[in-house]
Amino acid sequence: MDWHEGQKSELDDDLMDALEDHSGHLDRLETIPGVSRLAAASVLAEIGPDMAVFGSSERLCKWGNVCPGNNESGGKSRSGRTAPGNKCLRRTLCECAHAAAKTADHFASVFKGIKARRGYKRAVVAVAHRLLRTVYVLISRDDVYRDRAVDYESLAFKKRLPRWVEALKRLEHFPPRAMMPPAKEARPAA
Repeated sequence: MDWHEGQKSELDDDLMDALEDHSGHLDRLETIPGVSRLAAASVLAEIGPDMAVFGSSERLCKWGNVCPGNNESGGKSRSGRTAPGNKCLRRTLCECAHAAAKTADHFASVFKGIKARRGYKRAVVAVAHRLLRTVYVLISRDDVYRDRAVDYESLAFKKRLPRWVEALKRLEHFPPRAMMPPAKEARPAA
């Protein structure tokens, strides 16, 4: 068992060394919830850094084997299995989808909603599909992941506010107490 672990760690190190030139892409992919550094390296090794090869996120998802099938004709629905594609990429994305389902973000809410309607495994594939579309956008735009539910501007404001107040106090930009309106006193509960 130790030999297998040693081989696995050697392969992981080789993969990280091979992708050293693409550390910016790895850093961006690592901002996605549920995606670790090794998972980002595996995804990047499978799809490559050039998204122009695929043309669109839909084509990438079809190639990555995370596109849900839709076989419907004449009002009859048949099997909705995914088509054959890159199994290694699908496996990695499904692992990331499991991890993303346990976070408190957009992917977790998508997972919970689909799991209630369609079942656990379909929810995992749906989240993997969303993850791969997000990967496509982040690599093609050279951008970092931003969750829809988080207001990043207010977080940045709250983080910087104490520093701004201290700087204003140092520069004496606060008006004297005599010019400030009186603070409202709290009324005692009756």
